[in-house]
Amino acid sequence: MGNNGKDVVLECRIAQIELEHEVLLREMEIALVGMIGLPVTAITLILQFALYQNGLLFLVSCLLPLMGWVYLDNYRSERKEKIVAKEKELESLTVELTKSPKPSV
Repeated sequence: MGNNGKDVVLECRIAQIELEHEVLLREMEIALVGMIGLPVTAITLILQFALYQNGLLFLVSCLLPLMGWVYLDNYRSERKEKIVAKEKELESLTVELTKSPKPSV
């Protein structure tokens, strides 16, 4: 298999890591869209007149978007950590792939 086979394996690993990285980025985008939508939903619900008539319903309508915001922020943070890990893994593989082969004696 030799050196050429090793290069092919490393290039396949790099391609796999790049794809995983792209998936993580898209998941993070989805979480950010959700985080933007939650305050809009909360404000819309609060402004409805029926909520002012029922204190419990008003409280729940304020707490649920807040809980969703915290969940999505946590989810986004986890994705960010995974993205950074994939970037580091990709960099190390790229360095390994670009190393000049040492001549055999």
